[in-house]
Amino acid sequence: MVPDQWRVAVVDDKGRVERIPYELCVLVALRDALRRREIWVVGANRWRNPEDDLPADFEDNRDVHYAALGQPQDAGEFITALQRKLRTSLERFEQALAEDTTGGVSIVKKHGEPWIRVSPRGKQEEPSRWSPSRARSSDAGAPSTCWTS
Repeated sequence: MVPDQWRVAVVDDKGRVERIPYELCVLVALRDALRRREIWVVGANRWRNPEDDLPADFEDNRDVHYAALGQPQDAGEFITALQRKLRTSLERFEQALAEDTTGGVSIVKKHGEPWIRVSPRGKQEEPSRWSPSRARSSDAGAPSTCWTS
């Protein structure tokens, strides 16, 4: 039940369970399961049952709903298409890295591990259709910025 990465903190040298690390381990597992929507909280909005998000007629009109989303009903087809899209994107990224056309994205080593680095972009110019003007607030006298198009 306790993942290997937590075992050192949760179980002491004599094989006994340390209460506080175990509780933290359980809370992390609970948080992760809530985020994946494997479990839900009755009466909650954000953490509600994912089945509640489906239209009431979903089972009866499954084909209509999938067609509206532009997705296949077969999970294998969906996964294959997703893998193909991912593979294509990774190939394009790899080619851009080789040609140095990534726009500041590079693969570097950090602490001996590969990291993706994104260079900071310079300040962007304001769109020409916007012109900032300063106006005084009649209440506080503090300047505020107003945008006009």
